[in-house]
Amino acid sequence: MSIAPTKTGSAAAIDVGRGGAGRTRPRTRRSWRVLLPYILLLPALIVVALVVAGPIVQSVGYSFQAYNLRELDQVRFIGLDNYIRALTDGMFWKAARATLIWVGVVLPVQFVLGMAIATLMNRAFKGRTVLRSLVLLPWIIPSTVVALLWRWMLDGNLGVVNDLLMRLGIVDIGIPWLNQPSTAMAAVVIAMIWHGMPFFALMLLAALQAVPAELYEAANLDGASAWQRFRFVTWPTIIATIRTTTLLRIIWLANSIEIIWIMTVGGPNFATSTLPVVTFFEATRGLDYGYASAVSILLTLALMVVVVLYLRQMKKDDQ
Repeated sequence: MSIAPTKTGSAAAIDVGRGGAGRTRPRTRRSWRVLLPYILLLPALIVVALVVAGPIVQSVGYSFQAYNLRELDQVRFIGLDNYIRALTDGMFWKAARATLIWVGVVLPVQFVLGMAIATLMNRAFKGRTVLRSLVLLPWIIPSTVVALLWRWMLDGNLGVVNDLLMRLGIVDIGIPWLNQPSTAMAAVVIAMIWHGMPFFALMLLAALQAVPAELYEAANLDGASAWQRFRFVTWPTIIATIRTTTLLRIIWLANSIEIIWIMTVGGPNFATSTLPVVTFFEATRGLDYGYASAVSILLTLALMVVVVLYLRQMKKDDQ
């Protein structure tokens, strides 16, 4: 009978150490794989924090202060005074109404026109490539150029729109489109519709091209009309794209300022002064950063409420 030799204490310790190292290495690798994406994203997150989060925090701080660049020696904490001033100011509510009109008119018209153009471009016909290029043109032109273009076209004396209307005998004298409150808002709305319509057209065209052809073939076999095919095949398939693009467009329109500022500077008589225009005016002309920050924060809160309600409705519709 023989007895198998046993390992000495030092040898056993070496084996245990080797086994422990073998178990530790996979754990270290797994931890590194989990942390690697966050490490790679860290530089971008730092930049976003400095560029986006920093100014937001600064604006919130300004909104609770009497911060006017003309009176830097009188900067002080005033609590909610800037917010109370905004909510009790008739100019603020006039600007809020103008913002609702701006978004409420531009958005649906852009969507309807964009849907019509996308449906047309989704069909095969001669010259479709040229049409797509022409539709894209207003979108690729910078907002500043668009505003200047429409400002010149709608000029009361030398504008091509008045010249055309007078040649057709519709009007006798030029209409000061941008200089009277009754037409100024309509003028900037038309310019914005023209500029932003291709966004809906291109996004909806991409969604339409993703609809399976088999669904239309099945609908045709069932004798569905064109309206029924759109309602029961096209619309349910592209509804996700419509929701996303509409939400993005609401946010962009509510914050847009370039076209209004260049065409009318918020006038005449504040007829086209939306909340972003008021914010920009107070910060650049009045140099009142405290009040301007309060107005911008109120606009942000209103947009947050709209986004939350919009997302809740989307969730309810999905259920």
